Amino acid sequence: MHVCKSGIVALDLTVFLIWTAIFWLIILAINSRMDLSRFNIIIYPLLLIVRSERIVDRIGKLNERVKKALMYMGDISILISTSMMIVFPVVLVMNEFFFSNEVIAVGAIRVYNLDTVLVILFSLAFALFVHEGSHAMASIANKADIKSLGMMIFGFIPNFFVETGDNFDELPRVKKLRIIASGPSANIILVLVMVPFLLFLPIILSPMYTSSGGALVIDVQKGSPAEEAGITTGDVITQVFLVDSFGNVVQEVVVTKPGELRNLIGSLPADNLIELNVSGRIVSLETTASSGGSSIGVTVDYNFEPRLSFLPRILPYFLGILLSWMINFNLTLGFLNLMVFPRSDGDKILKELASDSKIAPIVVGVFRFVVTPVVALLILKSVFT
Repeated sequence: MHVCKSGIVALDLTVFLIWTAIFWLIILAINSRMDLSRFNIIIYPLLLIVRSERIVDRIGKLNERVKKALMYMGDISILISTSMMIVFPVVLVMNEFFFSNEVIAVGAIRVYNLDTVLVILFSLAFALFVHEGSHAMASIANKADIKSLGMMIFGFIPNFFVETGDNFDELPRVKKLRIIASGPSANIILVLVMVPFLLFLPIILSPMYTSSGGALVIDVQKGSPAEEAGITTGDVITQVFLVDSFGNVVQEVVVTKPGELRNLIGSLPADNLIELNVSGRIVSLETTASSGGSSIGVTVDYNFEPRLSFLPRILPYFLGILLSWMINFNLTLGFLNLMVFPRSDGDKILKELASDSKIAPIVVGVFRFVVTPVVALLILKSVFT
């Protein structure tokens, strides 16, 4: 574990796993000494479950205006969820066959270090909390019984759940649809709110940060030329000097964007000697061969200069990563639950909508065995190609 120049604490994976193991040893030791089930805490090896009935009671005391607003939101949720069940597959097919993959570009987001892993776990937990919390709020507003709310931790992966009562099947169809549709629609609405924040993040942060030239180093690979040259997270690379075999500078390149640095280093041959202006100091190093061309072993991003000295330089990058992963998980969770497969929200919505129709089994079958597999294949193709 070390504190970078950026002010961000960087964790080693080994340290993280050690602390995770210590956490579970402490939990298991406490559980062996006292009965945690009386606190609604259930412990299994690598699985911790916490239930709460008090939260349900408190939410149930919401005033009638709030409950009415939640029911209106439930109606909007039905509209959003049912329309997305149709729109999303259609857009994916159009994207594949008519727009040359310009409409949707689903891609794997690279994980640079453990700091990013912690951001990913938080984003996943937040998306699950929004999803299950929306189901819970809609259930209470529509007078469906809830036994308890809770969370669980499997290893170090968080999750949330809603334990429903027995009167759900007795509710009117519209109330059941409000409850079912609330989860995925909440995830989709949250995405629509967060996307503008991500797109306009530099403008939002402008009172605290100013956009500056150079490439901000956000990760340095162990054993790389950059690490051996003393480059660390939080450094800013502003110039590249190309050097000949006699050590003379033959070309100077000013770095204004991270992409310029990546393209320049990638175009050089392996073992090419270069000099870099790194946060005002000159360092010499040689490039190494990598799968995408030459490399010096750093990951870089846009550089923002803090207006206040106590603000970490790397904060805009982490806010961007946080928003990206929150959008990614909420979008995935929302659309995944609207795909029609057994026990999914989409499957339940379709069954409720077609419950009085003789062709209900045919409609459900078409979505389960045609639409859902096609959507899954198109998404996988987009991710892995």
